[in-house]
Amino acid sequence: IYAHSFAVGRAASVLCKIIADEESDYFDDIAFIRNIKDIEEKRRIVIDYAFECGLLHDVGKMNFISLYSNAARQWFEDESEMAQLHTLVGKACLEKRSSTSRCAAIALGHHGWYDGSRGYPNVYERLECEYRQMVDVIGLMDWLDNVTYNESRIFRGVDKTFEEAREDAIALDGKRFSPMLIARLREKKVSDVIKKALEEGRIEAYRNIYELDN
Repeated sequence: IYAHSFAVGRAASVLCKIIADEESDYFDDIAFIRNIKDIEEKRRIVIDYAFECGLLHDVGKMNFISLYSNAARQWFEDESEMAQLHTLVGKACLEKRSSTSRCAAIALGHHGWYDGSRGYPNVYERLECEYRQMVDVIGLMDWLDNVTYNESRIFRGVDKTFEEAREDAIALDGKRFSPMLIARLREKKVSDVIKKALEEGRIEAYRNIYELDN
């Protein structure tokens, strides 16, 4: 869970750097970002916030660790339904603390679809959420890492190369994923940066774990 979340955070931060360089007001629906007047400071805060959201988006999974540590088989239907509760648990955990409350909406909504037609939980309403642009970013990075990392094959039944996942994400433009983000994913230079960030982020995460253990 930590390695995945760290990788998602790294990829989200590099994508948000690209976005912030092009559109400094992209995340201005978020009040604490809108109130930052200095462009360079805003850019830095957005990048740091993206990593923080990636790192914490799956914190609710810690309450279901017995499920996520069971990699010997695919889940039963009721186990999959139980696992979906990690979004609600994550939101509840993060919003209790002032230091993490601004990440609560991301924990809640990162499995929601952009058009609202599918995804979970059904209490997430994208258009009513001021954090929706960051939810969109984390949702895309989370999905890309989930379907391309080999361990996911065991309990999700998926195993794609990054290039295959990229094409699948593009096919879901405006449905599952934000058109603004997919427009950037279509650019090979940007998709290569995201791919590298996911790969290097996971390596860095495991190095962190190893150093802690030693």
